[in-house]
Amino acid sequence: MKRVIFILIAVCLLVTRCGKDENIIKPVSSEKGTIALSLSSSGNFTIPIYTTKAENVIGTKADVDVNDFKVSIKKNGVVVKSYDKFSDVPSSIEIDPGTYTIEAGSKADSEAAFDQPIYFGSSEFTVEVGKITTVSVVCKLANVKVTIQCTDAFFREINDDFVIVVRNAKSFLEFTKAKIDAGQSGYFKVSGLTVQVQGTRKLDNSEVSHTVTIDNVAERDHHVFVFDIQETGSLELGSGGITIDYSVNNKNHSIIIPGEDEDPVDPGTDPGTGGGDNEYLPTITGNGISSPITISDANASSTPVNISVATLNGKTIQQLKVRIESPDITAELMQGMGLDLEFDLANPSASGAESLDVLGLVPAGSKVKDETSYSFSVGGFMALLSHATHKFHVTVLDSDNKQTSSTLTVIRTE
Repeated sequence: MKRVIFILIAVCLLVTRCGKDENIIKPVSSEKGTIALSLSSSGNFTIPIYTTKAENVIGTKADVDVNDFKVSIKKNGVVVKSYDKFSDVPSSIEIDPGTYTIEAGSKADSEAAFDQPIYFGSSEFTVEVGKITTVSVVCKLANVKVTIQCTDAFFREINDDFVIVVRNAKSFLEFTKAKIDAGQSGYFKVSGLTVQVQGTRKLDNSEVSHTVTIDNVAERDHHVFVFDIQETGSLELGSGGITIDYSVNNKNHSIIIPGEDEDPVDPGTDPGTGGGDNEYLPTITGNGISSPITISDANASSTPVNISVATLNGKTIQQLKVRIESPDITAELMQGMGLDLEFDLANPSASGAESLDVLGLVPAGSKVKDETSYSFSVGGFMALLSHATHKFHVTVLDSDNKQTSSTLTVIRTE
């Protein structure tokens, strides 16, 4: 009976994740195999909406839709099937037996551009005659995000016509005061970054210039450069003037520019952290955590229920536990999937790993333990929930034995 329940859940989740409820997977032919494709996202697929001051976030808006992603199926590097949009992909694809690679991603391909993230994912799979192969592709940010912020002290000292130029190996973007105030972020293909500020001082209109180079750059990095200046007019970077706070794949650079008579910043000091037992606690963010999220029957398959966890100060994830509190998801139901009501994404049991893959929590081949960040969706459970309140309690423990807990609350309605 438990096996039957698990199979029904798996089928239900596959339909929900693919977003193609109206299609039924066709039986395979005697000479071909069939692919059932699921495309999902990893990471924060929203960008902030700002007021006139960059630090005042008033909401978020979606910046990408996986249904618009292009999809290609390759064999030995040669494209055998392609689709301009994931929404055009049928619920089942008949194909000759063999080993293939499927690639999916956003159509944007600029070397550098404002507000243009590029997402990409790939997966290798094998098709057998007469069998249905379920293929899951997780698309992640494939380029580097850069945000520039300036303190009030910087704006008081430097004329408004300054420009901050950010370059990668092949292109560049210019951040003006208007773009910084609007909170615009730039996206670059992966390579080392050079950040140069050029402007004049309000005091005497003398030219100022300073350059910072960041060599350690990788996909999914979000580099936040915060420019500050001591109010004596000197634009020089003192010893230890750059500090980097590693959060998720965020890299926060506090570029403190001391005045002519100021002492250099102590390399071991990170101004403003506050210290104490709560310093560098892991973070948990997501839709439905700060306040309950209401999901109706009509939007159950399209409303995001994503959770992102991150460690700080170079620490890594050691445990990532989820405990479900719901009138519909019982211990017996979870045991039928090889899971308990509380399960650890970072340390799954052998019997539970397959279920975590089917539920979209930890796709096969993904790693959670010893990572600095991880994002996942509990959307796979939405089809199982009745019209009631359901809670997903999340706890993350890092390698410094620091722990944070938060609860995602979902209210299901008609």
